[in-house]
Amino acid sequence: MLGFTQQKRLAMSARSAVAHLWFRSLITASVVLTSVLFAEAAVAEPERPLQVVVSTQPLLRVIQSVAPTGSVEVNVLLPRAASPHDATLRPRQLQQLVDADWLIWMGPVVEPYLQTWIQKRQGPSLDVTTLEGVIKLPPRKPMEGGDPHDHDSEAGHQHSGTANFDVHLWWSRENLLLAADAVAERLIALRPNLKPEVQQKRDQLQIAMQQLATEYPQGGTKIQPFAVFHDGWQYLERDLGQKAQAGFVLDGELAMSLRHLAKLKQHFRTHPVACVLIEPGMNTALVGKVLPDTPTVLLDPMGWDVPSEGIVPMLRHAYESLARCGRAGAKN
Repeated sequence: MLGFTQQKRLAMSARSAVAHLWFRSLITASVVLTSVLFAEAAVAEPERPLQVVVSTQPLLRVIQSVAPTGSVEVNVLLPRAASPHDATLRPRQLQQLVDADWLIWMGPVVEPYLQTWIQKRQGPSLDVTTLEGVIKLPPRKPMEGGDPHDHDSEAGHQHSGTANFDVHLWWSRENLLLAADAVAERLIALRPNLKPEVQQKRDQLQIAMQQLATEYPQGGTKIQPFAVFHDGWQYLERDLGQKAQAGFVLDGELAMSLRHLAKLKQHFRTHPVACVLIEPGMNTALVGKVLPDTPTVLLDPMGWDVPSEGIVPMLRHAYESLARCGRAGAKN
């Protein structure tokens, strides 16, 4: 038989073994619990959206066309009715521009007011006008009715002296697709996990744009002769195989001279038009003085007048607006 001392030692050893097993079980349970908590935290806290700043509304539409829902938060610098050629930013917008994960803009020729601030950025930027293959149509000469030597008339853009191309290039289908491809590639580079969704949306965009081109082929849409108030639609006209008969002004903020007004009236006597394409915020009362009985169609050159997201609704609305020219009851 064991002595008292031996029995006591055995009892202590057994208690120690039980305590050791209990401690190991506690550590294991803690590790498992910690892993579960971390896993739940990862599910509860998804990857933050990319903070993207775009200069204009059309570029927002490009992002909407390829970015998965919730993957980006976009701030548009240019407010409604403002011009991309000479805008002024508020301090909050300037800070957003500097701090954004990514900036997309139209380049120094189209948006010179952004150039200085973009140089202060540390993050990546995309200048759409530098994309390989982007279409840059040459600036049009003063349209019929204008006089290039009439310095009192509105025969030229404020930015025509520095731009060697028509700066309204966001109205080209090809340019918008190039921009969408560039945005998609950059999104995938910044967020590789988004690749399947981005590629799916890009494929859907390609199909939708091809369908749009089929519905509105170049030269396939019968459009009555029309005039434009502001000569900002050359790319859109090219895609549809059309050309405006005349333009009233190239910058609606300047005053039209009586000489220019008389030339327009003379031009329209020999080149009648079915309607005039006008824009929000411009002094379109001049249209009534020259063509009092001619219908007008209102179209926003920055695409603010289309509630649906993406570039396809913007283009479709523009095509439909131009096609309404000359139809009965088209006047807004």
